[in-house]
Amino acid sequence: LVRLVEVNCRQHNTDFSPLTNACIGYGALDMVLAAHLGGDEHYNYPPEMERFRLNWDSVPTMPSIRAKGAILHFVSYVEGKISRIR
Repeated sequence: LVRLVEVNCRQHNTDFSPLTNACIGYGALDMVLAAHLGGDEHYNYPPEMERFRLNWDSVPTMPSIRAKGAILHFVSYVEGKISRIR
């Protein structure tokens, strides 16, 4: 059985995990671990970590969206404080 997970990660030095967890309930790293360990009944998770286990067989083909989210990167070419936003 072969499982392929396309991670396509360009993290931009940003922690995307809270955003992906809030929006779809899991992230790319969760899927990689689920593909490797998720369906293996012989792998024993520590009891305190079992609730975090993502079972590969339960991962949908298309994720359902719980919330919408975005990470924004702002670039400013001037120094100073923002006094107002229109």
